Amino acid sequence: MTRPGGYRDVAVADEEIQQFIIGLKSSIALKLNESESLLNDFKAISYTSRAVLGGNYIVKIQLNDGRVIHIKANKFPNRPSELIAIQVEGITLESPLETIN
Repeated sequence: MTRPGGYRDVAVADEEIQQFIIGLKSSIALKLNESESLLNDFKAISYTSRAVLGGNYIVKIQLNDGRVIHIKANKFPNRPSELIAIQVEGITLESPLETIN
């Protein structure tokens, strides 16, 4: 259940979320200090979001090499999306999506 102003329940990522993270590919590669080729076939697994002047998203992503990361990003209606943070250490497919600072 969603609290007012809180994040929604975790959902399976769909094509819209996949396209959203593809738009952040360069920023994710830069933060990971990796080549963009590592992200050629990366896949959004699940996500949660909250509506605030666009949307805040936390997304679980599986990279080409099998590693799993969480990202926090903002999606705006009239300007480019923005990567806020990446969580790498200790993340698995089973890790819960939690707020990233």
